[in-house]
Amino acid sequence: MAYTGETIDVDATLQRLNKAASERGFDCFSLVEQDGTVVPYFTRAAKTESAPRIYLLAGMHGDEPASPLSVLDLLENDLLGMGVDWTIFPMLNPAGFRINQRENHQGVDLNREYKAPTTKEVKAHVEVIEQSEPWDLALIIHEDWESEGYYLYDLPTELTDGWAPRIIEAVSRVCPIDLSDSIDEMSAKGGIIAPRLEDIDTEPKLMGHWPEPIFMHAEGKIRGTYTFESPSSFDFTTRIQAHNAAILASVELLLGSKR
Repeated sequence: MAYTGETIDVDATLQRLNKAASERGFDCFSLVEQDGTVVPYFTRAAKTESAPRIYLLAGMHGDEPASPLSVLDLLENDLLGMGVDWTIFPMLNPAGFRINQRENHQGVDLNREYKAPTTKEVKAHVEVIEQSEPWDLALIIHEDWESEGYYLYDLPTELTDGWAPRIIEAVSRVCPIDLSDSIDEMSAKGGIIAPRLEDIDTEPKLMGHWPEPIFMHAEGKIRGTYTFESPSSFDFTTRIQAHNAAILASVELLLGSKR
C-alpha cells in the first residue's frame, strides 16, 4: 500500500531548511547531488568541548514527509539548544519525495544500504559518518502508514537504559501510542520495539541488509540511538508534534545524564 496522505514541496522545504539552519548558526554543507538536487546537512558546535553530541536524521524515505517537516519546525522555532553539538541530515532522499515513494529515484531503499552501500547518497553519507567524531545519541525519524499510533525502536545501551518509556510518555501527551503486541513484524510492548543487535543479520525483515543505526553501532559511532515512527494516517500537525516531543525528550534525557 502506497502513502496517499499529505506531501511536501521539496524545493520550498529545502529552501526553508537551509535558511532556518543558517539563521540559527548552523554551518550548511552539501552531502551529494541526488538526481539534480543537493542533499544538505548541517552542523553546529556547542560552546564547550564537553557538550553532548547528537546526530539527527530525517527524510530517508520519500513517503514519510512529516520527518523533514519536524526538523524544519524545530529549526524555525529555535528549539534545538546551544548546549548540544548537532549534526543534522534533514532530508536524505529528496528524489524520493518528488515521486512520493519510499525508495530513491533508482528504486533503492536507502535504509537497507549501510552494510554494503551501492548508491552515491549512502556512500557519501557513510563517508561523513566515518570521518566524524562519535555521537552520544542518534535520533532517526521515520513514519509508518500501517501503524495505529506512535512507536519507537530502542537499541538499549548503558547510556540510554530506561529512557524509552519516558520518551513514549512524552509523546503520548500529543499523539496516541501504538500498543500492539506486534509492530512492523516485530515484537513490541508499550510502543517500544527493542531488537537485539546480535540478531540483526538473521532478522527476516532485514535479510542481512543493515539500516543506518546498525551500521553506526557497528562502527562505534554512537553510544545510543532511537528510531522514531509516527503514524502516517494521522494529520501533519499531530505527526510533527509527536516527533518533536520524542526528540526534545531525548535531548533532555541526554543533558540530564551529563549533569
